[in-house]
Amino acid sequence: MVKPISLRRFDGSVAWPAALGSQLVNARANAMKTYNIELQRVKAMTNAHGLINVRMDAAVQPQPRSDDDGAYEPATVLSMNEETARVFMLLLKAQIAEFDKRKAKSRF
Repeated sequence: MVKPISLRRFDGSVAWPAALGSQLVNARANAMKTYNIELQRVKAMTNAHGLINVRMDAAVQPQPRSDDDGAYEPATVLSMNEETARVFMLLLKAQIAEFDKRKAKSRF
């Protein structure tokens, strides 16, 4: 268990002591929650401030942990049928094209 210590500096920023790095990473890995997400329908996609926001219908269920082997890495699984995947891909391509339009073009 990681002992709580104050990581706040006088100016309000947070210090990250290197000695605690591996302990905190191990604590986070054990505490990670994983889910099975079934994407059922993409309703809308927008972008703002470098983020793509997706409005969707999805079924979300906790994924049980199985520690059968020591090589298990916790991961959330996103699944969808082919039709939904095609719509998702087309909408995502359109949002990426919007990002590309806003980038400065090279003059070389």
